[in-house]
Amino acid sequence: LSLKPSIVFLTLFAVVTSLSAIEEDYIDQLKRLNYSEETGELRHHILSAIQQDAEEDMWQKELLTVLSDPKATTSGRQLAGELLKYCLSNKNAPELFPLLSENEMNTVTRNLLEGLEGDEIDHALLQALHNTQGIYQQGILDTLAKRKCETAIPDIANLIRKSSNMDTISAGMRCIGEIEGAKAGNFFLENLEWLDQSKPLAL
Repeated sequence: LSLKPSIVFLTLFAVVTSLSAIEEDYIDQLKRLNYSEETGELRHHILSAIQQDAEEDMWQKELLTVLSDPKATTSGRQLAGELLKYCLSNKNAPELFPLLSENEMNTVTRNLLEGLEGDEIDHALLQALHNTQGIYQQGILDTLAKRKCETAIPDIANLIRKSSNMDTISAGMRCIGEIEGAKAGNFFLENLEWLDQSKPLAL
């Protein structure tokens, strides 16, 4: 008995684009993960599956689904984010953008985007800068600094000028300092009109 080439292709395609029953169970465990549970074994199983699977895009989609699922536990969503760094590609990065403004997922999402290239990622971070406050906004500033995002400087400057949160002001000043490097001193001197006299330089 011989199979037609098209049947063989469809059979193989189904194998590499769907999770096995065991892998589906891993995803289910991830969604229900309790913060008090040991995660080492589950992490190991999923990482092994990612590394052995030639179709990494499948795992990206599964982990992104968990990360974006408000019904999944916070611990499960955070672990999904940690595992995504092993397989995330730029093409799926936009699915993370809405999570930048979600406090519980802000840090894990920033960490995932930090090492990816692209102007659209910088734009998403700038949007999140305006949609967050406090430590979450300061975290966005830290990520922009690490990405050396020069296009962010006008927005950061405006944030410094308007903010009354000294920690945010300090984070903004440090961010510009890291982006501008040796030019930062002259940059601040030339733009002191941003700051009220009550806002000390916090480099």
